[in-house]
Amino acid sequence: MMRDYLKKTELEKLVRDATLKSAKKGEALDPETLNPIRKRAPVVLTKDEQERRFLMVKAWSRVQMEKHKQEQVFLQGIMRSRQQALNELKRVSFPLYAKAVELKPDLFPFECQAPTATPPLSEYTPPDPE
Repeated sequence: MMRDYLKKTELEKLVRDATLKSAKKGEALDPETLNPIRKRAPVVLTKDEQERRFLMVKAWSRVQMEKHKQEQVFLQGIMRSRQQALNELKRVSFPLYAKAVELKPDLFPFECQAPTATPPLSEYTPPDPE
């Protein structure tokens, strides 16, 4: 149902865009342009093109890995600086340090619903407290 609606809206958008483009150019609208059944022929890649694309993907992977490493180093530096500042604050004034590391429960509100009453297990024997 939703898929049909999306296809319909997509087709309407294609028709609207094609109509606007042809109107801007002052050309007649080509009915073949609006054919939703029209498909592209599969692209056949040569061995050289496959190799080139493979190497390009590998190079992109290396670039992304380097970027990730740089981000990790940056974040580790921030964490190290933060820890050094907290250690210095602890050395100078412990009450200020305690206030700085105090958890603020209203900062990130969290609600969780879990079962509160579960039936006892018939075969369970509690451990002896001694």
